[in-house]
Amino acid sequence: AVSAKHSCAVCSWNVVHLPTARRQHVVRHAGPPCKLNGVQELDEVKRSGIKRKTQLHQSRLRRRPQAPRALLSAVGALGLSGLGLRRWLRASARPQRPSFRVNGRKAPADLLQRLRGDGWCLSPVPWSLDGFFVEAPPRLGAALGHSRAHLTGQLYVQESTSMLPVEVLMAALSKEGIGLQGLRVLDVCSAPGSKTTQLAARLPESALIVANELNTGRFRILRTNLLLAGSENCLPLNLDGRSLGGLAPGAFDAVLLDAPCSGEGNIRKDPDSWDHWAADSDRESSQGPPPHLLALQQELLESAWQALRPGGILVYSTCTLGAAENEAQCGWLLESRAGDVSALQAPELLGLPAKCFSLPDKHAVSEDSSSHLLGKQDCLRVWSQVVDTEGFFVSCFRKEAAAPHSTTSPSAVTASGRLLPLQADEVRRLRQKAIAELGFWPGGTDLHEGDDGTAVSRLAEDAEGFIWLLPPGAFTPSLRLLAEQSSHPGVQLARRQAGGSFSLSDELLLLAGDRASVAAAAMSEGDWVALAARVERSRNKMNHEMDTLASHGDVTAAEQLLATMRGQRLKPDLVTHTTLLKARCVRATAADLKQAEHGLEEMVAMSLLPDLVAYNLVLEAYARKGDLPGTKRVSSMIQKQGLVLDMIAYNTLLGARASRGDTEGAEKLLEEASQQRLSPDVVSYNILLDAHARRPVVDLKAARRVFDSIRSADLNPDSFSYAILVKAQAAAAGPRLAQESRALLAELRAELGAAPSLQCANAFIHALAKGGDAPAAEELLLEIRTRAAAHQGPPPNVVSFNSLLSAVARQGDAQAARRLFSELRSARLAPDIVSFHSLLGLEARAGNGAAAEALLSELRSERLGVDAKAYNLALQAFASGGPSGGPPPGGDGAMKAAAAAGRLLEAMGRDRVEIGARATSLVMRLRARAGDLQGSEEAMQTLRSSRLQPDLSCYNSLLDAYAKRGDLLQVEALVQTLRTEAVDKEPGGEVLVLTLLSKARANAGDLAGAEQLLEELQSRGLQPHPSGFATLLRAREAEKRRGIQ
Repeated sequence: AVSAKHSCAVCSWNVVHLPTARRQHVVRHAGPPCKLNGVQELDEVKRSGIKRKTQLHQSRLRRRPQAPRALLSAVGALGLSGLGLRRWLRASARPQRPSFRVNGRKAPADLLQRLRGDGWCLSPVPWSLDGFFVEAPPRLGAALGHSRAHLTGQLYVQESTSMLPVEVLMAALSKEGIGLQGLRVLDVCSAPGSKTTQLAARLPESALIVANELNTGRFRILRTNLLLAGSENCLPLNLDGRSLGGLAPGAFDAVLLDAPCSGEGNIRKDPDSWDHWAADSDRESSQGPPPHLLALQQELLESAWQALRPGGILVYSTCTLGAAENEAQCGWLLESRAGDVSALQAPELLGLPAKCFSLPDKHAVSEDSSSHLLGKQDCLRVWSQVVDTEGFFVSCFRKEAAAPHSTTSPSAVTASGRLLPLQADEVRRLRQKAIAELGFWPGGTDLHEGDDGTAVSRLAEDAEGFIWLLPPGAFTPSLRLLAEQSSHPGVQLARRQAGGSFSLSDELLLLAGDRASVAAAAMSEGDWVALAARVERSRNKMNHEMDTLASHGDVTAAEQLLATMRGQRLKPDLVTHTTLLKARCVRATAADLKQAEHGLEEMVAMSLLPDLVAYNLVLEAYARKGDLPGTKRVSSMIQKQGLVLDMIAYNTLLGARASRGDTEGAEKLLEEASQQRLSPDVVSYNILLDAHARRPVVDLKAARRVFDSIRSADLNPDSFSYAILVKAQAAAAGPRLAQESRALLAELRAELGAAPSLQCANAFIHALAKGGDAPAAEELLLEIRTRAAAHQGPPPNVVSFNSLLSAVARQGDAQAARRLFSELRSARLAPDIVSFHSLLGLEARAGNGAAAEALLSELRSERLGVDAKAYNLALQAFASGGPSGGPPPGGDGAMKAAAAAGRLLEAMGRDRVEIGARATSLVMRLRARAGDLQGSEEAMQTLRSSRLQPDLSCYNSLLDAYAKRGDLLQVEALVQTLRTEAVDKEPGGEVLVLTLLSKARANAGDLAGAEQLLEELQSRGLQPHPSGFATLLRAREAEKRRGIQ
């Protein structure tokens, strides 16, 4: 499969099972997606629209090789072949492993503890103390990039291998004994700023970092990220990196060059990065990167080396795999600078065992290269299949003839013709204003004594009145030529207004983040996104801001942002219009969805051809609404544009069918997808499985059949599959529920080789507890807590505790229920309304009215909102017992219980909770028991005035009270009313009515009539309520005592 070669019958394009952009290929011939040798055809993928699908045998892991032959040859030349190559291909097909770095300049000490408390499952990056992998989010779809910690600069979302160059540099500086105070570092190709901000967090404030980026758009992103990271000691430059060495020769103690490259190491993050290998018709003949790219890398290396002082450290890195861009370039540097350069062993600098990495192969490069000058372990290459990350390459060099680096005096920092130092009194005024309005002031601005004895500061003012915080030492003689070409010579703190006052800048607030104790307190996540967009003033940042608005369905604000973008002459792109579609689809009113459809048509008219991501947004919105005609219209639009429905679109349509309970239609749709040569994935089967599990009467056999179909399709069930199946078992509530749940849990552990996910574990806890096996459910809860304590999984959430709490409460185990409620709080979780329902149900069954009323007060104090169910349970507690618990009250106890019911009714009115039939029935029972028949009838009338139909339980309370009094006329009148309203047709209604009528006749002295009614019930095959016989027997005993035969 790897070596097979296929060609397009129309354009003779050579490919090997390659996911590629649709337009890259179809543009070659104005026709539909072509067939390859009549066997394989182009199908759509989630990112780009089309993928090549084979009918070849699929392995157990079901991953095809998805690489061009030229790239496979290049990787094979590095020593990967056979099983090693296969492992690399499969590792490259896995999703990217997300990671981030804690920003020491801004992050509070308890940041990691807070993240783990929020449910983020983290593990450390082995080569960075500040780096962490995200093993599992707290919930599906959660992203650290949308968190407040990221938006305020407390953490930086960064690929773990991207942290390697800075770690190697810091280790080399330490080994060579180069101090960090006053250090000068150049980052030649800095954007978007991940390595620059990493450096800034590790270096003291006296160090200077010059961050350069040639591309103007990426330069704006770089500046924003520097401010967001709180970096005050950075000088950003928008220059060609090849000119830096000539502008500042020998000026830097360390240089970092993360060179532009072909990017094959980023396959997991961006699968389309492979497309250029097939798109370039000369790729297979050249077997290497373009010559102009190799030349650019050498020119950047030459400039970086020229900017490095003797004794300084150079780190060269790429995110590509080929040796021509890595070992060959390092060999070129060693050869061209022979005697002036020595290589430092990068793997050894990190102190990691060599087996963690795949080191460069001597035979990986051509014979005419200079890579033979490298030692076997001089360079570090990271492979995806070895450390489960993206691919990366790092090397490190020292410039011989060491010379100590020099620091500059503070008095030289503003020695620039276009910048004038800010006077001391003005510095104080500006500082006072910032502290008053923001609650923050940068630490590097304090006045200090210069060489001439005057007070100086790093604050300077330009000709336009902007106040800048300059990086330390940026305007020294050796760096003056660089610094004077910077359009942004530091952090813009403020601007002088007419009359001499200052207005603070957005840059200062972004620099501060949550450290701005006054301003940040009132700012939401959306406010931080908008702030960054204002500072960056780029389309990408505005798209990000619009995405935040779209996530909340704020269509109006998204449209206003689109108008702002056009006003700033930023042309909206495909992402912009797709994000606006997202806003409409999240709010999803009927008008919004019509506008979304119209938006798709407008995009086509503007030649911004929507991709399947855009279409799927609208398709999914219609599916959530259960609007099948809408989904059909969007499907037609997809086909009209010449796109092919992918499995994501089919899954959306499946969801629409499933939401309407149309399991038969969903199964037909799944079959249709298979006929279209699409492979239904686990998500497809999970949607169908969930549809069966949600039916009013669960068809457990059908659910199990769908579950088994996952394996029949050569797929493996995931945690969601098991969670849905165990929910179906719990809903069916069979007699062997606990046993079946234990068996399914054992099957999950054996299949996945790991503990269940949190959502899946919660489903099993619920099923086990409902099946009566509370010890097994509690054991699973303990396992979750133990794994969380060891940072091996997310901690339990409220649902975890509630599943077990409700079960033990139903079983009447008050001690266990209260213990679990206490443990929930000790786990730093806030009980929700479901937690209180469980405890209220426990008190209702025990008849503890006072305890139930206390729980209602606690519920109000938690500000959760007391609902009708909570009030009904409290009323039931009084109806089942008394104010303080115990047997049903009589006399004074009944009066107190009725008074408590009155208080609860008043509270329901204050909380605007609807008083339904259940609450009315309980109040009538309490008032009737206390002898307040008038109050019971008033409650009945209140229920009718609310246009609610009294049910059988309401009549029961009133009938029982009149029957005990022997008021036969009232009983017969009520019976006639309830029969007119067909209430006696409710289950058990006829038995209850005739039993109460019998009791009324017995208490009225009509013993024969009472006995006749009971016999009538028995003759109809109905069993009278025992209270009817008991009343008749008591009446006969009373007659005997009066001497009546």
